[in-house]
Amino acid sequence: MFDPTAYENLKVVLQGALYELDLMGSLKITRREDIVDLASLDRRFALTLCNPDKADLTAMVTLSAGIREWNAEAYPEPGREPGAILGVVYQSEGSRFRQDFVSELAEWWGPRRSIEWREISSTSVPFRHQAIIDFNRIITEDMVDELEEVAVHIGNSLLKI
Repeated sequence: MFDPTAYENLKVVLQGALYELDLMGSLKITRREDIVDLASLDRRFALTLCNPDKADLTAMVTLSAGIREWNAEAYPEPGREPGAILGVVYQSEGSRFRQDFVSELAEWWGPRRSIEWREISSTSVPFRHQAIIDFNRIITEDMVDELEEVAVHIGNSLLKI
């Protein structure tokens, strides 16, 4: 038996909140990843979701932690907080994001988040557009209630698009 880390505790809450939206029929989970890299001790959990009526627009929610986050928990020091890194990537295949979505996304997530816009062109897959939301901070166990709000927020944004 082991004591779960902050990453595992945060993962359980985020996963539960997103699966709850899937069970209610608000969103559809289309892909799940749960990766542990034993060489670098990195862990990454990702769920890809879509509006059940619009599968061409998805949101991938990731929670990750590496050796730095584990060390902050195993060897506490002032200024280092144990936790995980949260990210959200909206992706549209084939068509550009609507202009109102581009402006609303900044409002939905607020000024403390940075948004990176990408256009990906490839000969093997359809043209893609991505909006990458960076929360610019470590998510700690003290913020566990915010993870449930993030899940609802993602659900609402996918339904409005």
